[in-house]
Amino acid sequence: MAVSVDTTRDIPVSSLLPRKETGIVSFLNQYPKYDGSGVIIAIFDSGVDPAASGLQSIGDGVVKVIDRLDASGAGDVDTSTLGRLSADGTLTSITGKTLHVPSNWTNPTGEYHIGVKTAYSLYPTKLKDRIVKERRERLFDPQHKKMQEAAMRKLQVEKQRSSSSSTNTNVSPTEENENSICEGSNAASTAGNNNNNSQTAASEQSSSSGVLCDGDNNSVADCDPAARSAATANNGCASSNPTLSELPSSEYSSFLEKQQKEEAEAEVALLSTVTKKYQDLGPAYDCVVYHDGKCWRACIDTSECGDLSLGVHLGEYRITHEWSALTDKDGFTVTINVHNDGNLLEIVGMCSSHGTHVASIASAYFPDDPERNGVAPKAQIVSVTIGDNRVHGMETGTALSRAMAWVMENPFYKVDIINMSYGEHSHTSLNGRLGELASEVVNKHGVLWLASASNHGPGLSTVGSPPDFYSDCIMGIAAYISPEMMRAEYSIMDKLPGTAYTWSSRGPTSDGGRGVSLCAPGGAITSMPVFTNKTSQLLNGTSMASPHAAGCAALLLSALKQEGYCHNPYTIRRALQNTAKELDIESFGQGHGLIQVGKAFDYLMRHGTKLSPVSVMPPEDSMRFVVECGSKGLKGIYLRNWLGNRSMDISVSVEPVQFDDTRADDNVKRSLNLDLVLTCDATWVNCPEYLHMSYTLRSFMIRVNPHSLERGRVYQTTVKGYVASAPEKGPLFEVPITVMMPILELEHGYLYKSAPEVYKAGCVKRVFLRVPEGATWATLSIKSGNSDQNQRITLHAVQLFPQSSVLTYDHYKTFSCMFPHETSNTTFTVSPGLTLEVCVARWWAALHDTTVDFTVSFHGIKPYSDSLNMYSSNSVQRLDVVAKLRNEELWPQATLKHHVQSLPPYDSHIEVLGGLRDTVPNSRPIYQLVLSYTFSLIKGGDVQPKCALLTDYLYESAVESQLWMLFDSNKRILGSGDAYSNKYSVKLDKGEYIIRQHIRHEKTELLEKLQEMPMTLLTKLNQEVKLETFSTYYNAVTSSKKMSTYLLQSGEILPLFFSIPNLQDKAFKNLNLSPGHFLTGTLTFAKEEQARRMDVYPLRIVITEAIGGKKRTPNFIECEAQRKEPKTQADYTDALRDLQVNWLTKVDSEASAKLYEDVCRQHNAFLQAHVARLHAIDSYYNGTNASTLCTYKATASSSSTSSSTSSAAAAKPLEPTNSDQQSSTDSNSDLVLVEPEPTSSVVAADASSKEAWLQWKNSIVEVASSLLKCVDLPALLAYLGTKMDVRADAAKFKTQMDRQKIALVDAYAKQGLAIAHPYVPSILSPNNNSTLNVNPECPVPYDDVVVPPSPPDAILNELDAIATTVLKLVDSNDLKVVSFFINYYQVRRLYATAARLLHKQLDDKYSKDGALRLATLFRLLGHHQMVAEIIRGLPSRFPDRFVLF
Repeated sequence: MAVSVDTTRDIPVSSLLPRKETGIVSFLNQYPKYDGSGVIIAIFDSGVDPAASGLQSIGDGVVKVIDRLDASGAGDVDTSTLGRLSADGTLTSITGKTLHVPSNWTNPTGEYHIGVKTAYSLYPTKLKDRIVKERRERLFDPQHKKMQEAAMRKLQVEKQRSSSSSTNTNVSPTEENENSICEGSNAASTAGNNNNNSQTAASEQSSSSGVLCDGDNNSVADCDPAARSAATANNGCASSNPTLSELPSSEYSSFLEKQQKEEAEAEVALLSTVTKKYQDLGPAYDCVVYHDGKCWRACIDTSECGDLSLGVHLGEYRITHEWSALTDKDGFTVTINVHNDGNLLEIVGMCSSHGTHVASIASAYFPDDPERNGVAPKAQIVSVTIGDNRVHGMETGTALSRAMAWVMENPFYKVDIINMSYGEHSHTSLNGRLGELASEVVNKHGVLWLASASNHGPGLSTVGSPPDFYSDCIMGIAAYISPEMMRAEYSIMDKLPGTAYTWSSRGPTSDGGRGVSLCAPGGAITSMPVFTNKTSQLLNGTSMASPHAAGCAALLLSALKQEGYCHNPYTIRRALQNTAKELDIESFGQGHGLIQVGKAFDYLMRHGTKLSPVSVMPPEDSMRFVVECGSKGLKGIYLRNWLGNRSMDISVSVEPVQFDDTRADDNVKRSLNLDLVLTCDATWVNCPEYLHMSYTLRSFMIRVNPHSLERGRVYQTTVKGYVASAPEKGPLFEVPITVMMPILELEHGYLYKSAPEVYKAGCVKRVFLRVPEGATWATLSIKSGNSDQNQRITLHAVQLFPQSSVLTYDHYKTFSCMFPHETSNTTFTVSPGLTLEVCVARWWAALHDTTVDFTVSFHGIKPYSDSLNMYSSNSVQRLDVVAKLRNEELWPQATLKHHVQSLPPYDSHIEVLGGLRDTVPNSRPIYQLVLSYTFSLIKGGDVQPKCALLTDYLYESAVESQLWMLFDSNKRILGSGDAYSNKYSVKLDKGEYIIRQHIRHEKTELLEKLQEMPMTLLTKLNQEVKLETFSTYYNAVTSSKKMSTYLLQSGEILPLFFSIPNLQDKAFKNLNLSPGHFLTGTLTFAKEEQARRMDVYPLRIVITEAIGGKKRTPNFIECEAQRKEPKTQADYTDALRDLQVNWLTKVDSEASAKLYEDVCRQHNAFLQAHVARLHAIDSYYNGTNASTLCTYKATASSSSTSSSTSSAAAAKPLEPTNSDQQSSTDSNSDLVLVEPEPTSSVVAADASSKEAWLQWKNSIVEVASSLLKCVDLPALLAYLGTKMDVRADAAKFKTQMDRQKIALVDAYAKQGLAIAHPYVPSILSPNNNSTLNVNPECPVPYDDVVVPPSPPDAILNELDAIATTVLKLVDSNDLKVVSFFINYYQVRRLYATAARLLHKQLDDKYSKDGALRLATLFRLLGHHQMVAEIIRGLPSRFPDRFVLF
């Protein structure tokens, strides 16, 4: 059945981006030329996408977005490394990649700047999440699932083989093992490689001609005399080292069989672990910057293969206006700027979609669909990104100061208007570095600045900063919604009256200013960035109202410029405010009213001044009039936290200040001579009638008489100053006055009940209560009625504490589904003696009226101290509490949650920044203080760095920035933070970390004072710890009869005693508690659950002494003991021996060897001497890279006559072209065991390298053998198997046995490492000799793995003996032996077992060598995808330098 659709209905497209409400449509119809032409709007936001629809041009080929800047620094790339082209036209990047420079590039200097940037550091969070998901599904999952399937099939085959072999054997395990060991290396290789046919075949081939450890035709037995003699004595079958335990061959056999069976299981488990711990760090793009003779250009190698012709190649945006998507898949538009002579590349993207939407409201241009245009379609845009990706897109002081410095003065263009739809809540607006700069922008450089008022209404005084700056230089814009917007944008069925959005912030500011200057439509459906994959979207907020107002100002400026009228920020602001339409809503949410562009234009034409040689602007039009009230110089009169029972006389001063007063014409100042009329429409305010004003400060008094005002309500008015001769121009200045009349008398002293009232859509009702003394929390119960529909009602409870953010005592609760006569409750914190605003609002889109009534009930259990501070040296602390209002149920709970330590800076230095973006006009360079801190975690956890001096301040801060970044020991950034540190925590593994913080200011003397500023580090406890609470001191000391619930009578004072927990418990074990550290947590008293969550007090335990440390004996007691027991010759000999042993690891190699001989000559059985010598040898030879001297590497042959035989012997490139035809089970077929020939491309180390390795190995074996003779292994094993030692000196004997065990394990591990090393496969390295094309879009260059031949049976037998013995003492993942077992399993070709062990080791500490070894093992297992993942992640995991601030 066909559906009939009425296509004749008018679709309200024009209301998707509302313009009728503010008179824009009629204005542009009348004045089409005044469409924003010639006006530049700077959008301080998250970044504007120049590729978005409506933002590409203003017609005639003129670009819309004329400049893009990332002021945050998140897109910065350090390109200070210089490079020049090699003969073949290539560059070597920082990541080691070869970059092919296109021949058509023009670079007169021949100089290239290179750097690297990770893609994910540029992406907004949502885009990053999407790309991570897509990359996993496209690049990781398909290959990895095939690998898992193949590994599971291999495990099934292995289980079937094991099952059949166990039922079909006629040979005893002992006989079978003896045969396999004595048949020679061929049999041994076969036994060790059942899971790898290709490697077994290669082993058999190599065994027939000898096993090589270097480039000569000598076997390992030839290289190693010890191995040669062992092989000769046993007819080629070397026996165990005589110092090793003589294990039966059957034990070797069962051990090897077990390992072989577990290999298949290990591969399955390994792949499962990889799946769980998969982390995509994203691409790392090489960046190249050069100057083409006209401008700077940059190339971002998004191909990841070094072919720069395939990368993103752009010129400086403000010159070339070139932009590009970073990749086709992300659609993320980027542009570039270059600073500091090419040493700094700025990649400009976006930290969210917000800025593009904002810019589209202000000035989107759709020539083919003008109904979708923005407010000022021909205005041009400067995109300034102030949101920093590193701190979740929040603005930073660095970004704001750079943005303001650029707008004040730059050599390219003049910004007319700033729109800033960003902001935070400040503790005070009386001062602050950013406020000072903002005042300069407006009052010295003539930029009109509009900002969103914030979205934290409907409570009063919820306006954020900006506009809440001390200079009142920024216009705050609130959000309005019209009936047409409701219909078009929200598809609401019933027609509702226009109103303020419920959540739109209200004035006044905390210092009495209006806060909200104007209101404008606060919602729109308009353009979005390309990366969102959306053409348009509905967003609402004061963020949308502010650009609407900015667009309106652009229309007026466009008209003034074209008509040739004088203008400044003050004239335009007065025109907008004095002609705004007053709405039928309270003034707190609309300011002067809804903008009316046409009326504002008429005002400017009527009262403006044309530019001409003879015309002179009235002096008052070029001035602002600064109003200060009271002794604190507030912007208005705000009586809130008062009793309201007497009249108040407040002093008010008004001072005219000329625009750009330091450079202004003094004649204009002298000409100011005004007679002003002061008026006020409120009967409860008295003010003078007249005021004469010249260019000087004038003061007068205003009296507020509250006696006729009703309690529980708020009253607002203004005293306005008009020019007596021109009152039609509107007020020249105004003094806002807000008075709250709190209800003082409550029922029973703690209860307020409201009368039932009808709430319509958007209705906001407020009641003001003085919180009674003793109250600490309140419970509100609300009930709706008279409607059969569910209701959406908002509660906002607000108190203002002096010099504290409105968020300090703020409770916001939306009851979304309140049914008729249903009662809902909520609890919130209150502060006694302050006025509490209880604001109840009906949601603006409510379709039905309802009746609402509520009660507010105050409660309180008040401690006599607002915090509980305890000291570890005093285990019991008393705290008295009282209930002043009413009886309360008490259940004290003290809980520790964080460990806090103070980190002193290990480095601090001040450096000048300067340059175009870090210099304030008049040649005032910005300096930065860089502070570096270090810390370590014994166990992983959540940490929260905090700069205690600065953390709670941003706009009101004395400095420009406090950004910190946290790095691991490899310089990889793990997290960042700025102001409001509670927002930022980083989850860390155990390890060592670095925090770097920068603080900016133009005055070095201020920065010098902060050079020793510590950083506070909060570490979340793995489990919360509760303190025991007692009602008496006796009970606390004796730990008896703990405190439980208690009914606290009104007026009763109750002592509570808190006991410090045992700080040596496991909960504190890994914290390394030291003097100066402290533990923090929370303290609550109420029994009721909601009250416990709200009424919370800080708890702190200060550590005053070392915890769990060795007890110190006073020196005088030690001296007295020494006098009583004189030392003997034996004591001297032991002390001398200990001193010599201590120096074994400190002197050079030759001296250490001689000293070791001297010690052994007298104390050959002293265990610690051998241990120290082992460490000395290891340290010396590791310093000379002896451990890598006998490693095979695939290199290009230097011979021009290389034969086909030698070429075939080289490792083949890993390039599977069809993953469907080649599974992971057979992908190792290209790996061969290489037998070097004189002309082979596989070469070993030279003779000197071979000699060094033999010295290292022989030294280790010799010392280890001596050590093993000092330990009775059977006795040690017998002790370790004992469940309980009952002898008297059990503790002393345990210490001795533990020392022997540690030494024995160390010796075995080092001996095993030395023996096994030449037979371990070479480490795969990222190079350009071969290409790993797992992902054809981004192949991975690398040097392939070379697998050495299997060792002779004597070596295998010795390694098996070491492995089986060590496993009786410790697990294979023990830190002392894990490296040996990783190498041992590789020698035994148990690559999955080795990889699983290595993967676990890397979880503890990720190193580059370990990552490459893991890639090697995955390569040997045929898991190409994992090789590619590891190699691609190396630049991100191991950057060569710290990220720039």
